[in-house]
Amino acid sequence: MIYRPMHYAELTVPLFGATAAKQEQMRDDGAIDVPIRVHTASLTRNDHNHADELKLSVEYRDAGVDPRQLTSSRVRYWAGNAAEDGSWAPTRDNLRFVGIQSHSGRAADEGTGLTVSLDFIDYTSFFLRQKNFPAEGIPSLSDTLEDAWRKICDHVGYFDVASQKIVSSVADLRDSIRLEDVSPATTLGDGAAARFRKLGKVQIKPGCDAWGVWSHCCGMLGLITFMFLDEVIVTTATDLYTVGDPPVFTLGPGGNINGWAESTDTNREHKGIGLTSFDPLTNTTLEAFYPLPGDSRLVAKRPQGKKKRSAPTTIQSENYEFFSDPGITDQDALERKAQRVFEEYSRQTLEGQFKTGELELQTLAKRRFETLALQAGDAIRVEVDNADRLALAERPSVQERIDYLVGARSYTPQIAELIAKNFDSMKGLSQTFHVRTLGWHLETSPDGGTCEITIIFVNLIDVLGSTEE
Repeated sequence: MIYRPMHYAELTVPLFGATAAKQEQMRDDGAIDVPIRVHTASLTRNDHNHADELKLSVEYRDAGVDPRQLTSSRVRYWAGNAAEDGSWAPTRDNLRFVGIQSHSGRAADEGTGLTVSLDFIDYTSFFLRQKNFPAEGIPSLSDTLEDAWRKICDHVGYFDVASQKIVSSVADLRDSIRLEDVSPATTLGDGAAARFRKLGKVQIKPGCDAWGVWSHCCGMLGLITFMFLDEVIVTTATDLYTVGDPPVFTLGPGGNINGWAESTDTNREHKGIGLTSFDPLTNTTLEAFYPLPGDSRLVAKRPQGKKKRSAPTTIQSENYEFFSDPGITDQDALERKAQRVFEEYSRQTLEGQFKTGELELQTLAKRRFETLALQAGDAIRVEVDNADRLALAERPSVQERIDYLVGARSYTPQIAELIAKNFDSMKGLSQTFHVRTLGWHLETSPDGGTCEITIIFVNLIDVLGSTEE
């Protein structure tokens, strides 16, 4: 398929001056909107605990000014595939990134001429930088999620010496919160798991940053939160938009995967599994842990040089990997699943990476899907040995499978035997994975353009289950 990649950016630049004055310009439309023609763009989408990053190389005549004049600028970046006649326009649907400037520079070279480079990070960075979060900004158990978000936003910024208060740098984000399958009336105390309610207030570790405080508030309810463009999303899972009908990537003739690799790591630290389930009908959260505290299978972290103490009987967060598993409303069922996840996780965990140049592909239900719309946490389907899987499924006996693999696929007899005997156990393993990180490089020129997308994926057995059930 022939693609016509297009992209465009727009800077919002305050006039040079003090930080307070620049922020005021951003709020009252005093800043200047500058359209930018983009030559190359590299976008990295990270998990919900880290900021996304965008690097642009842009037309010198659009942004070739003293880099100090671009300080504190913000960007909106659009990208997509043009129609056959070359028409394409920036819209909300193809808006791919919104963030703040972290670096800008200009240079001159005999080979490339005049160039301008601009780097940006998304709004998560404001909250990650706000370390040692002040106690007065920590939400209370009586706060709703919206109240908690606004309170945290009010305490993310710079300290004004004159007023002896924090001046918010994210005031524009106070009302930019979207709750997915979560009632606005849900309070931290009413919805939180029992172990948090017993504490009487929101407990934050010393030195925690603002994003850590916010993530903890959501985690108390078994929820996940992440920045999406200029909104903060609160939901039961990061794959909200793709889990039911994931886009399909295939390796082989007619496929859309290039440069593929997979690996597994059995040397993983033996942590326990913590599952949380938020019930939107009752606004309550259940938790299940396996193994329980004190179990010898848990590797408890202890400071070096100190004597070994007795095993803890309370939940130590650092000893567990936590995952959201919405929809389970029975405590016994959640505990049974936590045990199954723990037993399956280490031997079935798989991580892989591949590249693709496809801007559009199909989902499992044959819907059109824009590859540039993928986010970290989204569900994808990766089909690597699909032809062999189908061929082996048609052969009921082990010997028939060995004969096929040796004769038609040129496997050695020993590996063919291993595959044939393991097939019934392995065939039910899910081909649905989750995007861990995603990066793409898009370049346009008067003669056309190119795009390369790199996806690192992992199977999350803990949330979706280990089979196609």
